[in-house]
Amino acid sequence: MHGRGGARELRAGGVLARLDRRVGGDRDDRPAPGYKSTLADLVHAEALHAAGDRERASAVIAGARERLLVRAEALPAAHRPSFLDIPENARVLELSRQWLRAAS
Repeated sequence: MHGRGGARELRAGGVLARLDRRVGGDRDDRPAPGYKSTLADLVHAEALHAAGDRERASAVIAGARERLLVRAEALPAAHRPSFLDIPENARVLELSRQWLRAAS
């Protein structure tokens, strides 16, 4: 029998497992294509980080950063700063600076 904390951990683990299945798989099968994929990656990375899986969180945020910068490069130069300032894009860049620096 689990106490309240144990039940909460089981629920959190179930939520993280479902999130992994939905957004952690093949990029072509993702439910959030295009601009929404950045938000999906961000939520996934933050959930992994909160669950203590720093290595996978860093890998997800590194991939999100790479895809974000590729999309930014495809934009006219004048539009890149505002694209990168979109809140979820800025958060991906900030977390990648923090987590990837800490991992090295």
